[in-house]
Amino acid sequence: MKWLFKQLEKRDVGTGATRTSIYAEVTNDKAKYPLLSEKRGKIDMTQYGDMSYGLLPNTHIGDLGITENLMKVMRDIAAGKANADAELAKVKDLIKDDIETMKANGSKLRKDKGIMADFVEKEKFEGVWNGRPVKFTREWGGHRFSDEECEKLCAGEEITINGLISKKGTTYGIVGQLSEQEYNGRKYVGFERTGFASTNEVPASGVSMSSRLLRRKHLRLVRLSLSRVPFLRKVILSM
Repeated sequence: MKWLFKQLEKRDVGTGATRTSIYAEVTNDKAKYPLLSEKRGKIDMTQYGDMSYGLLPNTHIGDLGITENLMKVMRDIAAGKANADAELAKVKDLIKDDIETMKANGSKLRKDKGIMADFVEKEKFEGVWNGRPVKFTREWGGHRFSDEECEKLCAGEEITINGLISKKGTTYGIVGQLSEQEYNGRKYVGFERTGFASTNEVPASGVSMSSRLLRRKHLRLVRLSLSRVPFLRKVILSM
């Protein structure tokens, strides 16, 4: 630990206070992705730390010289010797370069370590939806959205997809549009089915699933409406 702090000080990385907080953060075993582990004064990289290290070759953020220069620039800005907007523009360019470099490093890392070797990045479409830029997956249920369909989705329109195949081998169609969704605590914009194209084409599995979902939603609404009526609430929850 002392050696690491000396190196950070030598390279002018952070201040005394920030070095301590950064070290505490990267060695916190309760963090979602801890980078370092410390046991009896010995520091080792965790699996996440090893993977992060594999992303750094040839990046600006991994260059200690760049880090030293950024610290100097921040002091110059505070002292009024440098323009903040001009320096931020330079940093923005560095970040853009690093993103592309890390993508290449990530591909090499997966190959070297056999991590997600069969991973294929999903094709995305970029556009403007509800007045803000969005990027969403260009495939749903085996159907690839055409340029025209993507433009309609970005315009807030519903589209119809026909020719989908259910698990039982029957053909059906659906209607859907873009919506803001959440998965594992992460919000994103993606295609959401709002209904079926026609009652004749609804797959059997889809009907039962929809019925169950509607029933659950109905029960939740009933329970919510009765939440302030203790006696009736006890009755209905016991049914």
